[in-house]
Amino acid sequence: MIYLCKPDGRVLYANPAAAGQFGLAPDSIAGKRQEDLFSPPVAARHKAVIGRVSETGVTFTTQAPEALDGDEHAVLIETTLVPVKDETGRVYAVMGVSRNVTERKRLQQTLSDSEQRMLDYQSQLRRLASAMAMAEEQERRRIARDLHDGVGQSLVLCKMKIEQVRAEVSTAEKRRNLTAALSAIENAIRDTRTLTFQLSPPVLHELGLKPAVQWLAENLETEHGVAVKVRARGNVEPQDSTTRVFVFQAVRELLMNVLKHARASAVTVQLKGDGENIVAAVEDNGQGYDTAKVRATGMRTNGMGLFNVRERVKMLGGSLTVSSRPGSGTRAELVVPGKPRDSEEKAS
Repeated sequence: MIYLCKPDGRVLYANPAAAGQFGLAPDSIAGKRQEDLFSPPVAARHKAVIGRVSETGVTFTTQAPEALDGDEHAVLIETTLVPVKDETGRVYAVMGVSRNVTERKRLQQTLSDSEQRMLDYQSQLRRLASAMAMAEEQERRRIARDLHDGVGQSLVLCKMKIEQVRAEVSTAEKRRNLTAALSAIENAIRDTRTLTFQLSPPVLHELGLKPAVQWLAENLETEHGVAVKVRARGNVEPQDSTTRVFVFQAVRELLMNVLKHARASAVTVQLKGDGENIVAAVEDNGQGYDTAKVRATGMRTNGMGLFNVRERVKMLGGSLTVSSRPGSGTRAELVVPGKPRDSEEKAS
């Protein structure tokens, strides 16, 4: 709808769409006052806005419910008023362009409500993921404790008993058999301890993330012969145990990914904390790969472990980026909030 008014609000011109809103022809609406077309409150509002544009010479846009088809609040009209000036710069008329934005506003509100529901749903998913991760870690710690206190102690006791019996046996053949049994039990004790640390490293819960990652690096270097350096800067300790456990598990998964695919001789783990986020980066000097080709072909050379890390980090409100080039190694960088997202939402 397009129309032209004098500074006092009297209509000079209206196109068919504007005139038709009042059941008038374009030639018959010319000369009408705002009071002839609208109720007194609406007419006063229109004249005030037209007068403002006339005095300031500045374009003005407003939205307000208008009386169309006898229903004052049926539609929402957005109007842009533009000053029309003569060669001296004097405003002699105001042109109005109006359109019905009721449906657009309704769609915007619907979209806003949908976005809010999505944010609430994501928040619920994060809380659920956090609760599941915590329950999983508690179960890991329980199993690790049972292995150490139950199976581990029983194996140590068996070892002591067999050593005692072996000392009392006189025949060489029986001593050889008992020595073989002792060797098997020692292997079982060693495997039990390894499994206990893999399930839930005590160093992670007792000393924190940095010592746990350092222990992990030393262990991998000893077992696989790959030099792993750990560097830390800032406060790298997450405020909650869920994030601490996740970052440790993610670093372990990234390191295992290097061992499986990179053919690297050296790896660096960088931990950094800036008060808001915890950053954990794993960089190797291995063979690397073409990330663009992997994305284009849908190849899944990184396996389910890295996929799970990506999904978990999203639930925590963080990100995982991987950069690589053939022959230039690979760098995977994990960023997670230093404290739970839900606590930030509650604080705000």
